[in-house]
Amino acid sequence: MIKVISIFQIIGGIIGIAFISITFVKNWEFEPVLLVGIFSICFYIYSLFCGITLLKPGKGSFKYTIVNQLLQVFHISVPEFSFQYVSGLSMNVGFSFMDKTTMDFGAGLSVFKFVLNQDTRGFFIGLNLVALFFLYQLRNIRRAALRDFAILKD
Repeated sequence: MIKVISIFQIIGGIIGIAFISITFVKNWEFEPVLLVGIFSICFYIYSLFCGITLLKPGKGSFKYTIVNQLLQVFHISVPEFSFQYVSGLSMNVGFSFMDKTTMDFGAGLSVFKFVLNQDTRGFFIGLNLVALFFLYQLRNIRRAALRDFAILKD
């Protein structure tokens, strides 16, 4: 499962960088797009880094991946602020609180959304089920490794 998560993070980072690069080419004159693009590329580079370091487990590689997946679990939108980051595939479930409460389902591929100081119309909270599944698997792998280490130590 570690190899699957590693490859997933690497492919997600590559797709994210490709999407942002295409946006750069189309909107290179619009400075705010460039600033957000540079900011978002950092997230996708981090995803690549996490995937590569997880393939060669060492000090901190597991923690980096956990942080990367935690950044992808929640999507939030409130008046004046919105954040969504996905590196790779996402399957989302969310709740929108506008005039009425609605439940949304969706899927996506390497998404980055960061909105500041703009009307985002209401409140939205979402969960990326793929990132949540990976975190669950990482927890299980870590527990098994700690259990194996305790057995070896005795």
